[in-house]
Amino acid sequence: EEEEEEGEVEEIRYVVGDVTQPQHTGSSDAIIVHCVDNSGRWGKGGVFSAISARSPQPEIQYTLAGKMKDLSLGDAHVIPVDDVMSRDEGRDMLALLVSQSRDSTGKLSGIKLSALDTGLLRVARLARRRKASVHLPRIGHSTPNFNWYGTERL
Repeated sequence: EEEEEEGEVEEIRYVVGDVTQPQHTGSSDAIIVHCVDNSGRWGKGGVFSAISARSPQPEIQYTLAGKMKDLSLGDAHVIPVDDVMSRDEGRDMLALLVSQSRDSTGKLSGIKLSALDTGLLRVARLARRRKASVHLPRIGHSTPNFNWYGTERL
């Protein structure tokens, strides 16, 4: 559970489905969260492909941010994703959380919990301001030695 600034408690709701197609949003805005590294190289398959089917903008913006060296651990790059497919009410946005790094040899680090925590706090502030729901896949799924339950507490 997350305690909001106004003292209300918001529970985590687990939903099965495509994270890029937010459910139970009504007319509210939705923020889709996806973890990325600091390289600016868009991935293939999985959530990356599902995001690309929604909108070409995230890949374009992420690649550009990488070229401009604007991908620091803990960043949350928020990009509208309603240009190809949208809901009747409410807007959908994608928050790319820079929570992994790639070294000069191309080796990918694990998810850095401090960067993830910083990015999630930024998303939470935006969600409160916009009264938006937050939708994320099970972060770290299939990542070796990654503890989802530790992440869940963030």
